[in-house]
Amino acid sequence: MAEAAAASTASGSSDGKTAQEQADYRKASITSEMSMLKLADQTAPRRVLLPVDGSQHSERAFHWFLGNLYRNGDIAVLAFVLDPPQYSPADGQSGSSFVQEGNKAYNDGLKEANRLKAKFFGQLKQLGLPASAAQFQELIGTKPGETLVKFIHESDINCVVIGSRGLGKIKRTFLGSVSDHLLHNANCPVIICPNKKDKKDKDKDKDKKDKDKEKKDKDKKDKKDKESG
Repeated sequence: MAEAAAASTASGSSDGKTAQEQADYRKASITSEMSMLKLADQTAPRRVLLPVDGSQHSERAFHWFLGNLYRNGDIAVLAFVLDPPQYSPADGQSGSSFVQEGNKAYNDGLKEANRLKAKFFGQLKQLGLPASAAQFQELIGTKPGETLVKFIHESDINCVVIGSRGLGKIKRTFLGSVSDHLLHNANCPVIICPNKKDKKDKDKDKDKKDKDKEKKDKDKKDKKDKESG
């Protein structure tokens, strides 16, 4: 089940990419599937990294992990990446507006991290799982993908489960580019969870299908009129 999810989401995420990028994606997907077979054979407790950013996509990945991959003894490492605090290069004081703004973003990030920690641990409790089933990790870095890969290499992570895209409350795109980076650079299996289309996306798809059908019917009618005339 897990390897199927990895394959389907990896191939689905290649839309709009160049031929070379799609080839790289397929290669990464095959590598991930092979790694997943090894992961399934592991009997010891596993440390599974779940990057979180406050979006529904990261929450979906969390519940996907619990419903499809979690075994007793496993630990979900919930990782939240913060921008580093800013310091004045002159005297270490945060006097400039730039530094103040940077520190505000950092402090806002800390508040969001605390909110997410309480939220996810609360959900574990509701599901009857022990608090020991998860660990919340705050990471500091300006490049989330690289920061997470470094953490993976240094922290004995057995697998990564991540949503395919998201926009955290710290107002920057997170999961989309990060999932790509992890898929190609992590030294462990990476499972990219599929997105469920919301009502807005479904309505857009329906509108597009309706317009395509109208155009097709019109072209067919015009062709028929031309032939009869």
